[in-house]
Amino acid sequence: MVAANLTKWVAWGPVTVRSMFGWNNNATPVYIQFFQTPTVAASDVPAMKSLVAAGNNGFMYVFGPEGITLSELLVALSTTELNYTAVSAASGLDMTLDIDSQFACDGTEVVVGDLTTGQNTLQVWTEAAGLSAPKRLLRVDVKNNQATDTLVNLVYAVDTVVPGSLVAAFNKCPISVTTTTYYGDAQGGFQPFQQDANYTQHRGCTINISALVAGFWTAGTLYGGTSPNVRAIYKPV
Repeated sequence: MVAANLTKWVAWGPVTVRSMFGWNNNATPVYIQFFQTPTVAASDVPAMKSLVAAGNNGFMYVFGPEGITLSELLVALSTTELNYTAVSAASGLDMTLDIDSQFACDGTEVVVGDLTTGQNTLQVWTEAAGLSAPKRLLRVDVKNNQATDTLVNLVYAVDTVVPGSLVAAFNKCPISVTTTTYYGDAQGGFQPFQQDANYTQHRGCTINISALVAGFWTAGTLYGGTSPNVRAIYKPV
């Protein structure tokens, strides 16, 4: 990271931070915060205690033989310790992180959806976008807000999902929890694909949420209860 980087999305999956070092060119302290999200908003609370970089001074943190393991990692620089308050433009740190992860970001990752908006369907990319530039699905998070109904997330390769549509993948989403599905690491991923009888190819990515009733689900149907929250991450092939 350099002074222009006020936040940095480091890893979209499990990551272990081994050490961190750098220099603070500002006269005042800057707080280094770790978040287990791809983005951060004002007043968000970090995943662990903030680490301070004293003004006009260097810093080094070594996290022992085990390191610090997080489900994903965004590094943010804050003027306050307890929660996130963005530093002013170009007031970041010259900083290096030493990490271990199979899910390190390279800057081409795209986040679609979020874990706060209720939605039973999410178009991750269109068929046209998938045909013009192949893409791969990396991760899907579904927060099931129901206390009684088990849901499933169904991945389709078409834009318009109808009963009988070919399901490219499905994953079970238990009640009252957030379920994360990884479709590979930074070198992997999943490319939904469907070819019709007339050889028309479909390379889109649409996620529908359906109910799991008596152990079964029906393709092309949407859940009718309180909507879950859905977030997906993808990148170019």
